Amino acid sequence: MEQVLRKVSQEYQALNGTDIERVEGKYVKDADWPKWLHIGRPVLIENYFAFGRDEPGEEEWTDDWLVDTLGSLPLSIAVTPDGEADALKVHSDGRTYFVEPLTEQEDIGTFLASFQERASEEDREVRYLQSQNGNIYNASIEETELRLLQDHIPVDVPIVLDSLGTAPDAVNLWIGDRRSVTSLHSDPYENVYYVVRGTKYFTLFPPTETFLFDERLYPHATYARSPTGALQLHPSHPVRHPPVRWLSFDPARPPSGTQPIHLTLRAGETLYLPAGWNHYVSQAGAGAGGGEGVCVAVNWWYDVQMRGMQWVWLALLRRGTRYLEDDAEVEEEVGEEARERDVPGAG
Repeated sequence: MEQVLRKVSQEYQALNGTDIERVEGKYVKDADWPKWLHIGRPVLIENYFAFGRDEPGEEEWTDDWLVDTLGSLPLSIAVTPDGEADALKVHSDGRTYFVEPLTEQEDIGTFLASFQERASEEDREVRYLQSQNGNIYNASIEETELRLLQDHIPVDVPIVLDSLGTAPDAVNLWIGDRRSVTSLHSDPYENVYYVVRGTKYFTLFPPTETFLFDERLYPHATYARSPTGALQLHPSHPVRHPPVRWLSFDPARPPSGTQPIHLTLRAGETLYLPAGWNHYVSQAGAGAGGGEGVCVAVNWWYDVQMRGMQWVWLALLRRGTRYLEDDAEVEEEVGEEARERDVPGAG
């Protein structure tokens, strides 16, 4: 099985290399999206305002504008000791966990002020607005956390709506600085990503290379406050939070056989990232022009089609040699974890 997947990966690399299509926004046509969807490779659209109207004025999307627009609305902020949310971490017990950030509530003014306070203190906690799952729009929730931005951000991207005829499942706002990173993962969505302020740095790997990463089941944990207020890793109850499949990845040492694609997405640029593509993301702030050190981005997640072959192929390429395993593996690991920690009622 591994030999077959390696051959598939090598043929894909030979046919596609590490170049991606770049298109000037004014030349984007209605027929482009179906073509990109069919090819299934990332596309960078330069000078393309994904909101579907004129570029924002200079006063929009600055810190002052965000404070005026969102006011005292409580926001869910991810807090980590090192900026790595949803990432693999080794606990003091010697085990590696999939760790989610601590979530705390802050208004936008307090949140933005924390970046200025941290500028000269690299050991401070890292805060990132990355609540995801539709913090602006959610197909199944009417009252979203960032609903006050709905007058300024459309529910869909015009070129995508014209092709798919459907709204996205979720629209998200992301605000962070250079210390916030997103560990390597893939999403079951067609992703349209627009940078409003600052710069995003993507490292991409096609689905044909997923089997080369060490994807395993990891016990779940979260960051929590200790009695002194410091962040500490807290293993979750293994029955309520079953193991999570995640990719092990060191940005400095990609696995042998991969061909990483490095992409810089600047303010005013839009990225189409197909479903199933593995991506690692870091960022840099906008500088003195619009909020020192802060990066602001919006993305639209369109659900992938389950009919046809796309989802089947993505599942095969992701699971690789583990494709024949079933959910019994998860149940077995949960049960073993519970027994090791003597959880009452664990079978």
